[in-house]
Amino acid sequence: MVQMDPYDVLGVPRNASAAEVRRAWIEGVRRHPPDRDPEGFQRLREAHDRLKDPWFRSTERLFGRSDLSSLSDLAEVFSGKRRWLGPEPWLRLIGRSER
Repeated sequence: MVQMDPYDVLGVPRNASAAEVRRAWIEGVRRHPPDRDPEGFQRLREAHDRLKDPWFRSTERLFGRSDLSSLSDLAEVFSGKRRWLGPEPWLRLIGRSER
């Protein structure tokens, strides 16, 4: 499955404000109404749902990845990149321990 870029789907820059994202969503729905173009509307809806999510925007902006859905995913990313750190501090942060 090819990962879509929600910024490209809506046609907004990566530093777009929430108002710009909403405006692009409304324009996209006008171009791809759900009764005439259900596939296009589905892509627009998924892109808008992802861009209005603050977790998505912050992880994508900070780490260059948007597929991080929780702190445990973040712990796996950092423990893989920084072997000296390991997962223990991150697991303590989210309330789990490996003991």
